[in-house]
Amino acid sequence: SAATAEPPCVLCRWGEALALGPNLNSFDEPRLLASIPSAFQKAQAALQLLESSPTLSPLECGLVRALKHRYLPTAAEYVMNESRLTHSYALEMERLLADVETTDANYANVAALTADALMNTC
Repeated sequence: SAATAEPPCVLCRWGEALALGPNLNSFDEPRLLASIPSAFQKAQAALQLLESSPTLSPLECGLVRALKHRYLPTAAEYVMNESRLTHSYALEMERLLADVETTDANYANVAALTADALMNTC
């Protein structure tokens, strides 16, 4: 589990936070909205761990930092600010993608994450 990994796994927490959040096919599903506080907490934990993880690449750091624009602490706050949050997160992902070389092995993955972020703004 990411919560018990030693040393703490920043990208594991990032992945959990990303997966817990609403997405294009289920943005208004009550079960996923209920997971917003947990997604927020995991995103915050990843951000805190980022400070003590010098081995992460700039791309990995960018993914973690972008996620701070995706959630708020409660589902109610998220719903009230959903448009602003989804647009802010998509913008951060676009900025990150612009910094990735098309020859980078991670380019397709970052492009897919960016496309997902952009589709969620509709």
